[in-house]
Amino acid sequence: MDLSSVYRLKEKYGDDLRVYPGSMELRADGNTYALGSRTVCTVGIGASIEDARAISLDGIRHIDGALWNRWDVGAPHYIARSIQRMKELRIRSYRQTFRKESFTKEI
Repeated sequence: MDLSSVYRLKEKYGDDLRVYPGSMELRADGNTYALGSRTVCTVGIGASIEDARAISLDGIRHIDGALWNRWDVGAPHYIARSIQRMKELRIRSYRQTFRKESFTKEI
């Protein structure tokens, strides 16, 4: 695995692109090898979620090596699904709290 290209890309984005190496190993042959999942992370920082996502994905494209990555993180459909899930959890929490209060008042 080679991170040199993504580090060069940081010249373009500055602090708006963060690269976090994770589960990797530098071996005696001078090469870097992935050890498992979460090998490297790129974080984009932008004025909007879309801008940040574009920067992060550009960083991912500049990582060389046989790695798998997710492309859906920060995508509009993924965010919409997360928002819907949080709404459902809030409703469930509210209903449970309301039932407990009703039950306590009856006793």
